[in-house]
Amino acid sequence: MKEISQSLVMVVDDSRAFLDLMVELLSPICRVSVALDGPSCLALAEREAPDLFLMDVQMPGMSGFDVCRVLKSDQALRHIPVMFVSSINDMESRIKGLSLGAVDYLVRPFFSQELLLRVKAHLKLKIAQESLMQEAEYLEEQVRRRTEEIRAATMRIEASEREFRSLAEGLPDMVFRIGPDGRFRSISGAVRSLLGADPGEALGRTPEESGLSNLCIALSRENLMRVFQKGDQEVMEVPLLEGGTVEVRLLPERGPDDSKVISILGIIRDISSQRMVEEQLLSQGAFLSTLVDNLPVGVMAKDLSVGGAYVIWNSKLSQILEISAEEALGMTEGDLFPSELADIMVRDDRKAFETGRPVVTDLSYDVAGPDGLTVRFFRVTRVPITDDEGAPSILLAMVEDRTDFVIADRELMSSLHDKDILLQEVHHRVKNNLQVVSSLMNLQASRTDDPTVIDAFLESRSRVLAMAYVHELLYRNSQFSDIRFADYLDELTGTISTTYGDGRDISLEVEADDTRLHVDVAIPCGLIVNELVTNAYKHAFSGRESGTVKVDFRSEGGDVSLIVSDDGVGCDDLDKEDSLGLTVVRGLVRQIGGGLVVSSDRGMSFEVSFPFNRGAGEMKEGARR
Repeated sequence: MKEISQSLVMVVDDSRAFLDLMVELLSPICRVSVALDGPSCLALAEREAPDLFLMDVQMPGMSGFDVCRVLKSDQALRHIPVMFVSSINDMESRIKGLSLGAVDYLVRPFFSQELLLRVKAHLKLKIAQESLMQEAEYLEEQVRRRTEEIRAATMRIEASEREFRSLAEGLPDMVFRIGPDGRFRSISGAVRSLLGADPGEALGRTPEESGLSNLCIALSRENLMRVFQKGDQEVMEVPLLEGGTVEVRLLPERGPDDSKVISILGIIRDISSQRMVEEQLLSQGAFLSTLVDNLPVGVMAKDLSVGGAYVIWNSKLSQILEISAEEALGMTEGDLFPSELADIMVRDDRKAFETGRPVVTDLSYDVAGPDGLTVRFFRVTRVPITDDEGAPSILLAMVEDRTDFVIADRELMSSLHDKDILLQEVHHRVKNNLQVVSSLMNLQASRTDDPTVIDAFLESRSRVLAMAYVHELLYRNSQFSDIRFADYLDELTGTISTTYGDGRDISLEVEADDTRLHVDVAIPCGLIVNELVTNAYKHAFSGRESGTVKVDFRSEGGDVSLIVSDDGVGCDDLDKEDSLGLTVVRGLVRQIGGGLVVSSDRGMSFEVSFPFNRGAGEMKEGARR
C-alpha cells in the first residue's frame, strides 16, 4: 500500500512567502509541489497528478473556486481532493468551496499541527480509496479466474468413460467401480503394485471371488452393502496383509434421479509413507510447542481456516495479558478483548496480509491483575503466513511488554519539557531586561539637548536591541540554540530604518536564505549588521534625500557570506576610517573567526565571511527572500 511519504501535495497560492512556509511545513511528511496561479496549477497537474490540492481562494486571474471547478470537470483529475486554505472566513465562501467539491476549508491564520493533521487525514483517505479500487479490481479478476476454473472443471466432469479409465491407469492409486451386483465393472492397473493382483482376473467378479477382500478387508461384502443401502461414503484406514497401510474411499454414485445408488467408485491409496511423516511431524510439533511455550516473549497465532481463532497461546503471553491458554485457544479477538482494541487488532492483521510484510503496532490494554485493573503497554509484531497458493492462512504475532519502557520514556519527556520551559523563560527574561536597558537609554537621551550625547545613546540602544531580538526569536521558537537568521534580519533592519530614516527616501533591501545560526554567532552577526546599516543611514547619503542600502546573507560551500552595501557617497580614504562603529565591526568579525573586505566603488561595501561550522543548526539551499 502507498505510504503518506510517497504522496504528492500541490500548494497553490500567489504568495511566495506562504509557499515557502508550506514547503517547509509539509516536506517532512510528504512530497510537495507549488504553483503561483490557477493555469500553472492545471499545467503541473497534467504532468503529475497530486494526491491533494491545498489552494488559496483569492488569486489573480483564476480564483481558487475557478480552479476547483475546472478540476472537478476533468475526468482524470476530479477524484483528487481539494482543500481550501484561505484568509476569507465568511460562511458563504465556506459553503461555496465545499459545494464545488472541496473536501475541507481551513481559515488562515491556522495552527501548523491542525493543518498537518488535516492533510494526513485526507491523504490517508485518498490512499484507502485507491487501495479499495485495487482490491475491487483484484476481486473481479479472482471471480473471472474462478469462473474459468468452474467451466474447466465442468468440462472435465463431462469427459467420457474411456478418458476416465485412461486417467485411472496412470494414477498410483488403485481406482475401481463396483456395480449393484457387487462385481467389479472396472479396475485400474495399480492393483498390481498395491495388492499384487491381476486386474483382468478381478473384472466381472466380486472381491470375495477374486480374493481381493482377503488382501484388503475394507472390500468386504458388509462394507459394500452399507454404502449401497445408506448412500454415505466410507473412508477407512486398514493394514495390508503384506505390510503397510492404505486409505480406502468408497464413494456412492447415484442415478439421474439422485434417489438410488447405482454403483460405488473406490479409491485405494498407499499412505504408509504419509503416516511415517505425520509421526515425525508430531514429534517435531511437540518440540516446537515446548520451544514456543518457553520463549521470553508472548507468542500467539490465529488460523483463518477456523474463523480466525487462536491456535497458539504460550505461557509468556498468559503471564503478560493475564489470560490463560485455556481461556484463549479457540477464541477470537472479539471474545477476549474490548471491541475497540479488537477492531484495531483485526485491522492490523488485515494490513499484514495485504502488504505481505510484518506489521509492528504499539497498543495499550487494561490488564486485570490481583490488585485491580492496570494499564499496560505492548508492542505487537505480526507476521503473515500464506498457503501454497498465496492465500492468507496463519497470522503469527509476538507480544512484548513495554510498560516499564513507556513509563521511563514519559518521565524523561516530562523532564525535558520542564527544562525547555525553563530555558524559554531564561530567554524571555534576558530579552525583557535588554528592553528595559534600551528604554532607560531612550529615556536618558530624551533629557539632553546635546546631539552628540543623543547620538551616542541611540547607537548604544541599537546595539542592545540587536542582542534583544536574538533572545526574542529564541523565546518564540521551539529550538533554543539556533535561529533562522533571515527572520532576525527582518526585525533588526526594520527597527534601524524606523530610527534613522528621518523621512528620507532611503530604500532598505534584504535578501537572505534559510540558514540557521547558533546564538553565539547570531548575536555578533546581528551587531555587525546593526553597526554597518546604522552607519550607512547616518553617513552614506550626506547631502542626499534618497539612496539604497542592501543586506545580502547566504551560505554556500560550507561558508557564510554577509554583505552590507550602499550607493552613497563612499569614502576616499578607508585607512583613516577609525570610527567606533567600524572598530566594533572588526572586533566582532575576529570573534566569529571571519574575514572583512571593505571596498568603495559607487558607494561602500562591507563583506564579512566566516566558516559555517562555527554555527549550529542546518544550512539549507532555501528560496531567496
